[in-house]
Amino acid sequence: MAVVVRACIALFIAVMLALRGKKKKSLSTSGAAAAFFVGFLSFLASYRFGVCLILFYQSSSSLTKYKGEVKKKLEADYKEGGQRNYMQVFSCSLLATILAMVYFAVEGNDAPVDFTAHPRRSFLLCAYLGHYGCCAGDTWASELVRYLNWCVMFEGLRFGSWK
Repeated sequence: MAVVVRACIALFIAVMLALRGKKKKSLSTSGAAAAFFVGFLSFLASYRFGVCLILFYQSSSSLTKYKGEVKKKLEADYKEGGQRNYMQVFSCSLLATILAMVYFAVEGNDAPVDFTAHPRRSFLLCAYLGHYGCCAGDTWASELVRYLNWCVMFEGLRFGSWK
């Protein structure tokens, strides 16, 4: 019964996220369909996965829209709001969605990280979170570095101007 309730909640949230992304022009039609798929499966597996996904999606969408007027001048293929398509959605989320489905199939119940009592469950939870941590770092850096006018050179940790 708990799985049915979670599936209904996952369905509702996934529909709302896809519609919102399309309305706000963060997603194309194919991107909204992909986001529905990713959102539904993530929330179905665990509310923790779903919340992580929403935080990544919202923060990245906000940064994509940041200084849109400047991007319009710099990028020939600029699309208002980003309008991510299915390939962009899946490239950032397919691995995490697979991890979520493995978690759901093998572990079933949502539970906190506890490597001593549940090492596999904890590994899958941390792998999912780590995946979106890496995606967020990549997305945030690519969206902001052009506008901050500085960068860090990791080769010797030198700071310098981007331009």
